[in-house]
Amino acid sequence: MNAYNIIPEIKTDSKNYSFTYSSSQELSPGTIVDIPLRNRIVRGMVEKPVVTPKSFPIKPIKNITDLTLSEDYQQIIYWIADYYLCSPGEALSLFLPPEMKRPKIAPIHNQKTAKSPNRLTKDQQEIFNDLKNKLNQKQKTPSLIFGVTGSGKTEIYLKIAKEVIASGKQVVVLVPEIILTPQTEQRFLEYFENQIVLFHSNLSKSERLIGYQDFIQKRKNIIIGPRSALLVPSDNIGLIIVDEEHEDSYKQEQSPRYHAVRLAEKIAEVKNALLIFGSATPSVETFYKAKTGKIDLHELVFRY
Repeated sequence: MNAYNIIPEIKTDSKNYSFTYSSSQELSPGTIVDIPLRNRIVRGMVEKPVVTPKSFPIKPIKNITDLTLSEDYQQIIYWIADYYLCSPGEALSLFLPPEMKRPKIAPIHNQKTAKSPNRLTKDQQEIFNDLKNKLNQKQKTPSLIFGVTGSGKTEIYLKIAKEVIASGKQVVVLVPEIILTPQTEQRFLEYFENQIVLFHSNLSKSERLIGYQDFIQKRKNIIIGPRSALLVPSDNIGLIIVDEEHEDSYKQEQSPRYHAVRLAEKIAEVKNALLIFGSATPSVETFYKAKTGKIDLHELVFRY
């Protein structure tokens, strides 16, 4: 019988954040399991194997799921716990799918032929060329597209997303509130057809779980939504776009508190993904980073 420290997806003491359970199977760190805790069953993540304690009995793991978080996402979970002063279990809860039985996979319906992207202006083309060159760089400095409303930032997003998908990677597109950004959503749907996962709170649990699985299992290559779309843990991310990065809705106010802009920076760093911010009115922090060279600054001064 093997013993493992398990991090439950609940708020725990900062020092005693994991509990020991047994399993007849050999489990890797990052494996998501169901465990008994305080008269109920909760989900948890295998932290590490340990020596089976002899001074007290340990309960067995109830169920082993087919989800495993990679070392990268384990690192991100510990970073969230340290940076935002929450327990690892609270940070873990951000990346787990809705709790429910496995849904049936929704059939993919044929859609009309995708629209062709609009021709880029000279300024847009220069920005796109710079972003495309970054895709092959080992260390990718984030970029801020500072453009007036209607300057055509979305057209650049579409073009660079196409390059990333062609390279075999996936794309995360964050918007402040998906119901407030129908134009961005519609342009991606028109251009990429069935490759899109829409992921937001207005969907049912079943719809969100199907979208979660579609993205992490690479059935679809682009996920669009508010900050929760960033929390679907794909190990194939090549591009993260944060549109209207100045918006307050990127902050989660309830525990575990986090800021999606900062978290996007961390995930892009760990996954070596290209990170693009877009805004007509950048936040002070992001604009300061752009002015001091920590973020590359691209400006679009004319409407498209």
